Amino acid sequence: MLKHLMKDIWAQVQLFPRAGLMTLLFALCTAGLKWGSDLRKWKPKRMLAQWRFGLFEFYLSFLLISALLSRQTINPLGNVFDHFWFRKGRALWNNEIIENILFFIPYTVLFLAAFRPPKPWAAALAVSAATSCILEASQLALSLGEFQLSDIFYNIVGGMIGCGLRLLAGRIHEMFCRKSGRRTKVAQGA
Repeated sequence: MLKHLMKDIWAQVQLFPRAGLMTLLFALCTAGLKWGSDLRKWKPKRMLAQWRFGLFEFYLSFLLISALLSRQTINPLGNVFDHFWFRKGRALWNNEIIENILFFIPYTVLFLAAFRPPKPWAAALAVSAATSCILEASQLALSLGEFQLSDIFYNIVGGMIGCGLRLLAGRIHEMFCRKSGRRTKVAQGA
């Protein structure tokens, strides 16, 4: 099972260059819309300060490419209710479950880091569910991949794990900053 999982993850990692290109194009379009023809407003340092949003944008591009552009055209309603539980002897199904969880952990961590919502659990749940539903609905509409309710469920599980990890990392960072005497933005209420 681990061998199949590593092979699948490596295949997904190979999509990173495409995601980087998609992110760059999106960033250039965003910059063009934001500043238009007025180059006096162009502040490269301000754009570089938005690295958290850039990482989130990159990972969202990766998810879109992974979920839509790297899929084969098949019967999208063939296995709507499959893959809900781990099954002995079904390594490929089990890999899909693990991948659905793993791919949404960094997505939620990066979302929370980029936007810093006041209610992180609710925001993580909402963004995980919305993104997963949009990806699955797109697969259904475009007949790419398979529409599966289990994918939505496990993506949300991955999102909640990511939220927990992000909050835990924030607490640990805050604890170490208190011990060293440094103040953080979190501790200052910003």
